[in-house]
Amino acid sequence: MGSLATFKTTYLATSSPVLTAGQRGQLAGPVNAIDKLVADGMSVTNATAAVLTKRTYRVIHRVQRDSGITPGATYQGTLVADFIAINAA
Repeated sequence: MGSLATFKTTYLATSSPVLTAGQRGQLAGPVNAIDKLVADGMSVTNATAAVLTKRTYRVIHRVQRDSGITPGATYQGTLVADFIAINAA
């Protein structure tokens, strides 16, 4: 994935059909935490590592698992890997 902006566009944009509104809301918490840490001067790689707690892993795995449940939704098998790989602003 690489960039936080790309991750947001792919998974959190309301115009993106990848996730439902509820799933985007769950995923927004960890993403916003990364944003805040970066704004406070931390590197994106360190901010991502700091946010990856046991709770965060549960959230992003649950969103990935539930991404294919909604009728017509496509399972997002790379969501967790994309989140972990965020390493640029």
